[in-house]
Amino acid sequence: MNASAGSAAARTVLGPGGPRPDAGSRGAGVRWPGRFTWAIGIAALATPTALAQPTFDPLSGLEFIRITHPNNPAYSGFDPFGYTTGRGSVGYEYFMARTEVSTGQWLEFFNTFLTREQQVPWLRAPLDWGAEVDPTYTGPGTRHRLRSIPDAANVGAYAVTWRTAAMYCNWLHNGKGSDLASIQSGAYDVSSFTNLPDGQWTDQLTRSAGARYWIPSLDEWLKAAHWDPSNPSNNGWWTYANGSESPATYGPPPSFGGDGTGQANAGFSLPNFAHYDIPLGSYPLTPSIWGLQDLMGMGNELTEGVLHINNQMFRATRGSSAGGVASDRVTSVGSVFPYSQAGDFNLRIASVVPCPSSGVLVFGSLCVFLGATRKRRTSHAVQHHSSDADGGGAQFLLVLRARSHRPSRSRRARSVATQTAGR
Repeated sequence: MNASAGSAAARTVLGPGGPRPDAGSRGAGVRWPGRFTWAIGIAALATPTALAQPTFDPLSGLEFIRITHPNNPAYSGFDPFGYTTGRGSVGYEYFMARTEVSTGQWLEFFNTFLTREQQVPWLRAPLDWGAEVDPTYTGPGTRHRLRSIPDAANVGAYAVTWRTAAMYCNWLHNGKGSDLASIQSGAYDVSSFTNLPDGQWTDQLTRSAGARYWIPSLDEWLKAAHWDPSNPSNNGWWTYANGSESPATYGPPPSFGGDGTGQANAGFSLPNFAHYDIPLGSYPLTPSIWGLQDLMGMGNELTEGVLHINNQMFRATRGSSAGGVASDRVTSVGSVFPYSQAGDFNLRIASVVPCPSSGVLVFGSLCVFLGATRKRRTSHAVQHHSSDADGGGAQFLLVLRARSHRPSRSRRARSVATQTAGR
């Protein structure tokens, strides 16, 4: 179960007998007679405040929040780089996970597919997460186990590749099967993943029709993070994902030595890279207007968006990351090659229904839910952003990271160079 489950807010659990409030944190006491369940619920469709009550999906272990108001206005405000203007309008309702995928959720996936005789192409374990290689395991492949740190299962994951995230979505789409076919298609066709000699790539650009879980589009992410139907200014768009025109206060939570003023895990670092050990959901008082957590800080979040920079094609990322530059304006955008681990990237899943493991019929506001370590490459990530620390000045950030075969957390090599952007 994800860290967000421990918050004080009520939530709905889908199971036999229909939706019901959860009786305890982290899903304590919830039992399901089998994978396939059914529930009939009336969806609250009035305002984001009403929709901030999450719905728990037993298959993924995630809580989902419904993003409503189709055909919202696109963003049209200040945009120094031109990557956000005209974006963010979504013509349908969809669901976004309340938090990013946690170590515990990733662990099940990697221990299913990395414990094989032959390495699965494009599948890479995170470089920083709440797990480690299990030294007691003798093969085949590599098995991981939780590290001996507080709440390790709810720690985020960092340096997740776009292709690995796509395979994770396929796995959920196919009901968490253990065969390779379960990660080869469903949301994304893995056979399309190819690197060309000129550095370009041929990956399927957007999810397949009928996908149940997927990497959010850039528009879906922007809307869920920054758009508010009750905001009378700027066509509903907020500059920051905390639903305001003021940046968050970046700092560790009290459990990691903070003074209680910290609102996001970015813009600071802790000894021995302990900022990567802060569990998801550690800033419950700084949600988005829709109730999503950790949109600012934790991992840079992957999207389906595509950016063309200097004759190169990249996947677009959003949000600042743990230990990174505090850069969470609506116009801030990052970029990464789909195969690269050179960045603190993680996945927040989008979905078509609160419980996509089941079939779904939607009639207006009535929803019927039917139950059914490895060699590291040196690479780079480019991020365009308006730094919140320098008053919003446009900058160009180049992050270059070289990682060894199994890097020690105390020896992570990274260098950061900044220069003024040319636009």
